Amino acid sequence: MGKILGVLCCFSLLYAHTGNAQNQRVQFTVDNGNHYEDINLQLKSTTGRCEIVPSANYSPVYVISKSTAPSLNPTFVSEVRRQTNFVSVSLEEAPIDGLGRNLRKIFGSEEDDIHWKVYLSKHKPFNLNLQYVMGDADIDLTGLPIRNLAVNTGSADVQISYNEGSENTVDMDTFYAKVDMGSLRVNRFNLSRAREVTADVGFGSLYLDMSDEIENQCTVTASVGAGSMEVSLPAEEVPTIVYINNSALCKVKMCKSFKLLRENVYVNQAYSEEADNLLTFDIDVAMGSIRFTSNEEE
Repeated sequence: MGKILGVLCCFSLLYAHTGNAQNQRVQFTVDNGNHYEDINLQLKSTTGRCEIVPSANYSPVYVISKSTAPSLNPTFVSEVRRQTNFVSVSLEEAPIDGLGRNLRKIFGSEEDDIHWKVYLSKHKPFNLNLQYVMGDADIDLTGLPIRNLAVNTGSADVQISYNEGSENTVDMDTFYAKVDMGSLRVNRFNLSRAREVTADVGFGSLYLDMSDEIENQCTVTASVGAGSMEVSLPAEEVPTIVYINNSALCKVKMCKSFKLLRENVYVNQAYSEEADNLLTFDIDVAMGSIRFTSNEEE
């Protein structure tokens, strides 16, 4: 364990009344500085809608929330160890007892409006560990330096996106996705610059938009239980090989242009074992479904 250099956070909880609803406002800021080199951000959201967006702010992490819920119970910790700022953000609503829950049924909606917004700047590279329990999440990583990314959807519906022409400013070592009951959609995956992808799909659904050209080698290792996984593949010019370990209870659909190299191994016409931009899939599927599509065949 390295020496803790300090807790670097600014936190405020503000209250305002609008009509019959109580609005709460939460703000949290991580200071910028030269005393650390990168940020390890662990974020957990248990309810409501959570957005992550790129920002030009001086602060590398800035969290703000507006809510009509009776009580918010967020926790924020930031500490520097060995040149890394470890930031932990838990965005949740305080537990409500039986009486409070019954009063909410009488006087208001059971589902209050909770909206978390997390701004990330380009000043420091990130390792992101994002956990969602319920609700919706939109993650815009356009132009942000993300070295590693882990996403756990829980029962939430999560979308990750990049704007066209604005890729990750560093190579991403590993992208890990765990999809339990929810869903995960990744748009313009090629802009993540990820080299290793590991996906664990339970009962939920995973969609990978890999339709744009991928310049670096990338390996996707996935395990699908009873859920579904769909991959939109790039043009035929990108060499691709697919290994599938399936059972009689699953459903697999491959692109028509792929040919069977040997049992459970498929390749496209551009496949070459020595290709610098080889795209490799290694997928185990039990009772779920796997579908590969291509824009050229639609």
